[in-house]
Amino acid sequence: MIDVDAQACIGCQACLQGCPYDALYINESKGTAEKCHFCVHRTERGLAPACAVVCPTEAIVPGDFHDPQSVVSKLRAEGHLTARKVEAGTGPNVLYREVAQSGLDPLQTNASGGYLWAAQREGDWLDAERFRAADPASATEARTTYDVDRSSPFAKAAGMDPLSYMRRYGAFEIPYAGQRRYEAPRNEHGSTEPTGFQTPSGKLEIHSATLADWGWGEHATPGYISSHVHWRELDAAAGEMVLLPTFRLPTLIHTRSANSKWLQEISHTNPLWMHPRDAERLGVSVGELVRVRTTIGYFVPRLWVTEGIHPGVVACSHHAGRWHLHREVGSERLASALVDIKREGSTFFVRQKQGVEPFESDDPDTSRIWWKEIGVNQNLTFPVQPDPVSGEDRFGDIRVDTEKSRRVYREWLALTRPAPGPDRLRRPRWLHRPTRPSDETYRL
Repeated sequence: MIDVDAQACIGCQACLQGCPYDALYINESKGTAEKCHFCVHRTERGLAPACAVVCPTEAIVPGDFHDPQSVVSKLRAEGHLTARKVEAGTGPNVLYREVAQSGLDPLQTNASGGYLWAAQREGDWLDAERFRAADPASATEARTTYDVDRSSPFAKAAGMDPLSYMRRYGAFEIPYAGQRRYEAPRNEHGSTEPTGFQTPSGKLEIHSATLADWGWGEHATPGYISSHVHWRELDAAAGEMVLLPTFRLPTLIHTRSANSKWLQEISHTNPLWMHPRDAERLGVSVGELVRVRTTIGYFVPRLWVTEGIHPGVVACSHHAGRWHLHREVGSERLASALVDIKREGSTFFVRQKQGVEPFESDDPDTSRIWWKEIGVNQNLTFPVQPDPVSGEDRFGDIRVDTEKSRRVYREWLALTRPAPGPDRLRRPRWLHRPTRPSDETYRL
């Protein structure tokens, strides 16, 4: 059984979007999500759910699947049981016996005239006989009963179905300066041709003459480039995996939104995401500390096992992990840890001395902080290359060797094809920069 903790729910409705059974809803009086919990206040006392008690035909059979002698276990042993949306991988324990497929798949039911129960108005009860008399043609069809009516009053007012209304009015442009910059005429010698994109041809170039002119002819036409972290280059037996350095939970904007206490409460840490297959292979489980090694160092986060990431790939969101050396100086206290940094030659070791904790301030909510860990700053361990390889100890530990970092940088520098290019240019003039220097500075 699954229930919603009303004390923790913030009413964001993400669970409503994610539930494949459309089983959750928002209690408008409380502002929190709710669902059927099989009358947990009864089942905890050994009583059956109310629906099973009042059902006159005893069509609802509750029980414990862990008890092989229970009625439900015996029914399952007999077979012929099905469930809704087993492909969702949720392991549903609400099973149906000898039910038509239209009773499991909403797309196979008839909702052309509205929903049997959800669309009714108060005082307008539609019993089976009246339904047959009103619509004889569909008397033998399955009728949608457990879904909700998503009809839009705005779509009805416009004489449109909800999908057509959404397609027409669901997206709109917000005017901004330069919105039509690519469509504006060139104004060169009276030409009315549009300016186009900022490429030499003004068009979207499938073949880039610039790349060819600058010595990268093999990449002038788009194609697949096998990187240094291609799966064929990795030694899975040695624990090598791809680490995504750009992965981020969408709750916060990097660490720049750390001053938002509500967002920080939702996503205050950044565990390492790992597929169950890899976790089983490495013998690790949710909540354990893992050491992630890169070419120049390592960092130590906790583990989160999920099918939301591909096997052979791990990711640690870079929205968390702020730190400071002095408690009263630095970033937001509710989103940063107090650390100590030790240096030995070219190696730097960062260890957290104290995580976040409640504190007094002008905001009374800072005294209510309940979390302690604020994540790990993994960026320090990334060498100068697109995707480092991942691979313990104390939570939040970070070790970095800057000499190894310089070595990696020099290796990648050797892969470049240095300037000058055509006309002794440092870089193509049409490749703009945030602050564009004068034309003279482009030439060597």
